[in-house]
Amino acid sequence: MRGRLNALVAKLDRIPPKKLLLINAGLACLVGIAHGGALALSEMKPGPESEFIKQIASVSLPAVAVMLVSSAAALVRRTLLRGVLGLHGFVLALGGIASLAWAASLLVRGIPQGVSFSWTPGLLSLIVVYSIFLFTRYGVPPTLAARPALLYAPSVTLLVALPIDFAVFFLLLREITKGVGDLF
Repeated sequence: MRGRLNALVAKLDRIPPKKLLLINAGLACLVGIAHGGALALSEMKPGPESEFIKQIASVSLPAVAVMLVSSAAALVRRTLLRGVLGLHGFVLALGGIASLAWAASLLVRGIPQGVSFSWTPGLLSLIVVYSIFLFTRYGVPPTLAARPALLYAPSVTLLVALPIDFAVFFLLLREITKGVGDLF
């Protein structure tokens, strides 16, 4: 098992930094479009989730701006690449940890009622693991990044995030299927 884990970690470490930078810029664009669009729609037609959308957008849209501006700077000045990837890892890790905490709170409080809610199983885990990968590889000095605790941090993060991620999905399925048995 450890050999497979080492092979996976080595494979991830071979991803070129410029490719990671472009992935981050793409993710930032997607978040900007999704959250900016949701904010615009909630302003045009307020609904029960409008306040939640405003709160999320007030954090996510500035983070998107930071990621896009820093990506552009790193494309222009290659010497900024490592630092920018570290910054991206930090920003994404904050968002991922906040999302993971929110998902855990859903397990305690339940799925919100009266609002549109959906869940894509695995997406939360992917985001959290990717952000921890970025931060542990580029947000700390290279001598620390090679230490086993940081080297395997993305794998440990997966072991924490995946059960929470899928538990929320199964909780949602249970909510959706309530009363379905009564129909038959």
